[in-house]
Parts: sequence; structure tokens; C-alpha cells
Amino acid sequence: MCPLLVTNSSVEAASDLILRVHKTIQQHQLLPAGKPVLVGVSGGIDSVALLHLLHRVGAWPLHVAHFNHCLRGAESDGDESFVQSMAASLGLPFVSGRGDVEGFAELNGISIEMAARELRHQFFLQSAQQLGIDRIALAHHADDQIETFWLRLLRGDVGPGLTGMRWSRPARAGTHISIVRPLLGIAKSDLIRFARENEISFRDDSSNWSPDIVRNRLRLEIIARLKTFQPALREVTLRTVRILAAEKDFLEKHARDWLKNRIPAFHDIHVALQREILRLQLLELGLKPSFELIESLRSTPGLPVSVSPAQSVLRADSGMVTALKTSAVSFSEGAMSIDTAEPGRTAFEGVDFEWHLVSKRGEPNPGFEYFDADQVGRHVTLRHWRRGDRFHPIGMSSDAKLQDLFTNWKVPAAEKRRRLLAADSKGKIFWVEGLRISEPHKVTPQTAHILKWAWQRNL
Repeated sequence: MCPLLVTNSSVEAASDLILRVHKTIQQHQLLPAGKPVLVGVSGGIDSVALLHLLHRVGAWPLHVAHFNHCLRGAESDGDESFVQSMAASLGLPFVSGRGDVEGFAELNGISIEMAARELRHQFFLQSAQQLGIDRIALAHHADDQIETFWLRLLRGDVGPGLTGMRWSRPARAGTHISIVRPLLGIAKSDLIRFARENEISFRDDSSNWSPDIVRNRLRLEIIARLKTFQPALREVTLRTVRILAAEKDFLEKHARDWLKNRIPAFHDIHVALQREILRLQLLELGLKPSFELIESLRSTPGLPVSVSPAQSVLRADSGMVTALKTSAVSFSEGAMSIDTAEPGRTAFEGVDFEWHLVSKRGEPNPGFEYFDADQVGRHVTLRHWRRGDRFHPIGMSSDAKLQDLFTNWKVPAAEKRRRLLAADSKGKIFWVEGLRISEPHKVTPQTAHILKWAWQRNL
């Protein structure tokens, strides 16, 4: 490793920051000595400080990369010119790119912020590939980590998103290029102090103060207010992120071990591990592992869950997830009548049913439920839902259109006409595949006879 090139002995704080960054890079093995690094530089204080810190360490050939988002007219062009001049003053090679962020956002139905991030990421990755560089250094710091945690939490992320940004991660699956964040443990105030003490110029992006950007509002309003309740918010949040990241790594390791051996049985393992096993399988299938999708698979084995008009996924009892191609499901008028007075079993429209009377209500599980047999009656009809069907789910004060319930409970359109229901002797629906049981047909202390109702959808 080359020696630190610190020449101004009067700025001890700056020297200390250079040493901290150097130590962090070595501790997390972010940048191999002597290997070239592509440094993403916007012109703002964070990325400018990163570039100067890496340049002062002097252990790697640096290439400066700047992406012009073309969102602020002359100001954006000024940023590009500034970064190019700075690279030249440091004697470093410079590469730039630009893109139509607004057009990309509209075409893909995403926010301007997300579109800018995606196009910028594509540019950095392509530039690294063309230059034969396998490390892209970005300037995310501790304050960014805090904002990211709270932003994801408030959006409802309960998965790996709460583990925050990592020191290093693959730039994209299938490539050997990594994104590294040497400043992730450094506060923004330290970067500002470093720039001032070393008289380093930078650009102030006016969009950083725009209330139209969610992250800005979070930083300027919510986090500022949270600090009045917890002055140590920075330390508490960063500690939480570290703990969650370690626990997520532990969980992922055991999930991968289970996928290799599949022991013990899926239904015998902890719910947290079940969710992680399903998440990893969805990623392998190239699908976004949302919490809702994971829970649907976890709680309804054997029932296809739609992820798009053309695709569904299904979890077998074994815990393994399969991708299925789906086609438009036509409305079915088919029906079957059964007599529940005696134990029996039958199959209808791809679902196996079994029923018998029991003396005591057990705990319901995915695949079977308990009903008041006298409320159901002996003559039951199995069929698909029809327009105008109404259902009274347990816990609700009245019935509602089944169509509305499907919508409220986010049942995908491709499944609505596939799911089955069972109607009692009076034609009232008491069971709908994948939904709650019926309030009028539930078991109560006054129930004299109990019907155990079981079902399993075949592949």
C-alpha cells in the first residue's frame, strides 16, 4: 500500500479523516491496492470530498465519472464543466454521460428520482466495463444511511431494505464489478469540515432543497423533528442498521442451507426462516419479493398467486416455489352438489375436498377450517364466484360484494374466476378459497355440531 500523501500538517482534522477513510477501506476490503477505481462525482460536497480523500490516500489510479441528468438546464451543464475541470486539475482521466431522465421516468412510470438513479447507475456500470475497472466508488455517507433507513421504514419495507446500504455490493447480477461506499461511516459534517479546511470548491445542487423530492422532505422535516425526541438519532439508527444487517446475513445463510438440504420440513421451521426461503426463491425466479407476495405464498400452499397477467407462482407443501404461465380464465358456470351429513371427499375444478363432523373445534390451518354444521346444512354447492355474489367475512359487521372483497384483499384479477367457493343449503356462501370464513357460519359456544372442512388445490 502506498503511503498517505498528506502534505498540510496544519489541518490535523483533515489528516484524521483521511486516515479514517483509509482504515475503513482496508477493514472492509473495498479497494485492492494498485487497482483502478471509477469514482462517481456529481460536483456536490459529498462526491467531491470522496474524490479528494481517495486522491490524498494515493493508493489507486482514479478515473472520474460524471453523469449529467439534464434536469436543471445551465446549472446541470455547469456541474459537468466543474467536475471536468477538477479532474484535470488533479491530473485524472474524466468520462461523462447524459440522459433524458424525464423521458425515461415517463416511459417506465417511475419517479424522476428513481429514473435518475437508474440511468446514472447504467452509465457508471457501462463506463467501468469499457475501461476495464471492477470497482465503482460512490459517496454515500452516514447521513444518507440514516435517511435511507427511515425512508424505507416509512414506505413499509420490512425486508432486507431496513439493513441499509452495504459497504460493497455487486453492481449488477452477472458482472464482476462492485459498487463500494468508503464514506458510509462518515458524517456529512465531517466532509464539509474537510472541504472547508482544505479550501476545496464544490457545487451546491439546488434540487437538494426542493420539497418536491421525498428524501428532501424526510431530511428537512421528519428527521429534524425526530431528533427533538432522540438527540442521538444518528447513533441509534446506525446501530439498528448494523444489527439488522447482521441478523439478515445470518437468516439468509440458514435459508440457503435449508434450500440445499430441505430439512426440517418447511412447515416445521420458524416463520422468519420461511419468509427468507421464499424471498430467495422469488429472486432466483427474477421476481420482486414483496411482503404481500411472500405472505400469500407462505399462507396458501398449493394456491397459485398471480404476479402478472401472464405469470403466477405457487408454493408446494415442501416449501419450493414454482413459476407458472397463466392464461385468461373464462367465467365458469360449473357447479357440484355434495352432502355433508356423512363423511366424504370429492374433487372439483382442480381442488380436492374432504369433510366430516367432529365433536370439538381444533385450530384452523391453511387447508382446513371448522364451521357450524347446522348453519351450513347438509346440502352444499361447490362453484366459482358469479357476478352479484355477496359474502359476510368473519369479523365484519355485514356482507359485501365478493368482487369488492377480492379487490380490497388484493386478489389478482387472473385468479378471481379460478378460486372456488362453497354455498350452504340456502345458497349463502360460507367458504371462499383463500379468504376468511363466513361470520354467520362460524363455530360459537352454542354450536351443537361441527363440520371440519378441508381442501387442497392440485398443481
